Amino acid sequence: MRWIILSTLTLAIGCSDQKFNSIDDTAQEPTPSECGDGVHDEMEQCDDGNIISEDGCNDTCMIEYCGDGTHQAGLGEECDDGNMILGDGCGGCVIEYCGDGFIDALLGEECDDGNETAEDGCFECAEEYCGDGVFQEALGEECDDGNLDIEDGCDECIEEFCGDGIVQSGLGEECDDANLDLEDGCDECVEEYCGDGIVQAGLGEDCDDANNVDDDDCDNNCQESSVECPNGGTSVLVNPGFEDGNTTGWTSNGTLTMTSSSHSGSWATSTTGNYHVRQDLSSPAPVSSLLSASFWTWHDASDNPAMSIEWGYSDGSTGSFYQGTSDLAGWAQVDLIPEMDSNKSLSYITVWGYSGGGSLADLTLYDTFEFCD
Repeated sequence: MRWIILSTLTLAIGCSDQKFNSIDDTAQEPTPSECGDGVHDEMEQCDDGNIISEDGCNDTCMIEYCGDGTHQAGLGEECDDGNMILGDGCGGCVIEYCGDGFIDALLGEECDDGNETAEDGCFECAEEYCGDGVFQEALGEECDDGNLDIEDGCDECIEEFCGDGIVQSGLGEECDDANLDLEDGCDECVEEYCGDGIVQAGLGEDCDDANNVDDDDCDNNCQESSVECPNGGTSVLVNPGFEDGNTTGWTSNGTLTMTSSSHSGSWATSTTGNYHVRQDLSSPAPVSSLLSASFWTWHDASDNPAMSIEWGYSDGSTGSFYQGTSDLAGWAQVDLIPEMDSNKSLSYITVWGYSGGGSLADLTLYDTFEFCD
């Protein structure tokens, strides 16, 4: 019977303890918290009282910010690449692009002028410059051949051409006088000169036989040579070779007879006996300006010929020269330049056919008086 009571008491006491402990446990449990209740607890980064994303605190109570890798349009973000690096296409959560006015080197931009207009120095974020191979007229370029080389037709984006006043030997120019005029020494960038085979009257040429031979019909100064002056210059005598077929311009103290037995050309004149031919110049010729002062005569050496020459100067003084038989066999030339006074001016020339002779006819032929200045 005791045992039963004790057991009952023990049971009763144990039940009583269990009930007490249950009450204490209930009092110690914390009150549950939820994201969006407006209470920021230690498990939350934020709690703005709602579970709406893109307002700075998302629906899981995590802070939203530029650079978190999540695009929040509601926060004004155009992009979010998870970093704050500029020039990688998304800088400060703003899309970076060619034409935004900022140079994004990481995107390969050389320039960014805020537009997509060509020929303003920056097109499609690439610099436009002389030598890039693209013709930019608005930048003042006349050409662009992709380099800055000279004498290739385009120098520093300026066209090089015949007539620009600059000699471009690389373009085959020999000269460039800034025009395309003929007969000024440079025609279409090719030099004009005596001997090029083209008569340039503007350069004072009478002829051009494409050579530098001086004793042909066109001398090496491109002046026409004549029978009277084959070595150039102009005759100071009238009818010096008698090619008029007469003795116009000449006088004699005897009789002048025309003959076809000439030294050159078709005609010569002659005297028989101790007579002369003479010509008075229309105006005195300075000896210093004479290119030549010579003539030809013919004598029969077997007749023991002897010949004298006299010339007068404008101051009234005279000069003379004598030749004997040994100098007068057939056609012979007499050169008076070494005998004349270069400080005076020639006014007349006289040639005596004979100063004596043998038993023959004392025939003298005269031809080719080359008195030229």
